[in-house]
Amino acid sequence: LQNIIQDLVDNSDLKIKISIAADHTEFKILFRPDKLPVKLCSGGQKALIRILFKLGIMIYLNQYYGNYKVLIMDEPTAAIDYETTIDIAVLFKTASKHFNQIIVVTHCSDFAQVADHVIWIT
Repeated sequence: LQNIIQDLVDNSDLKIKISIAADHTEFKILFRPDKLPVKLCSGGQKALIRILFKLGIMIYLNQYYGNYKVLIMDEPTAAIDYETTIDIAVLFKTASKHFNQIIVVTHCSDFAQVADHVIWIT
């Protein structure tokens, strides 16, 4: 999955628009021919697209094909600006209803604001 999404974002002429609901209860990836190809987006925009594709695919698979208990994300927001990082953290909190656990390994302490449990490693 990682390699497929990486290739999709970095090398394709796919044109999309991302829409995140104001209350962070949902997000949409809309295919739009009038938009800039994904491969020409900034590094932070590509990182956001990769996160949302992964999260969306895992939620879909969990609902229709399996009973995935844990979603693990390692530094998902490393290349993303602060405001978008907070949006992603809140989306993860909303998405947690689809999984028993979402484990996020990150240097961004702001994820702690929406986490049920925090483990600090120093």
